[in-house]
Amino acid sequence: MRKNLKLIITLIIVIVLGSLIYINRPIYGNTPENRVKILNQNKKGISVISETKTDDFILCEIKDQNNNYGFAVFVPSEKGNYEFQTKILR
Repeated sequence: MRKNLKLIITLIIVIVLGSLIYINRPIYGNTPENRVKILNQNKKGISVISETKTDDFILCEIKDQNNNYGFAVFVPSEKGNYEFQTKILR
């Protein structure tokens, strides 16, 4: 009985820790869907109109829900992922 209780408690702890690690992992801008998620973290309603990819960065033309237009830049990291660098809306 005690052995089963220890196993269940250990299993619950492993599941909770795994869930926390999964939820808190960083989002990289490797896909268009992830770039939209990153752009909408602080301000909702931003959509990507077009993207231009070069060797050094990805430039996204963006629009928010108030019809303000702007640009967002994603740069490659050392690990090969794209990270959000900056955005500007006017």
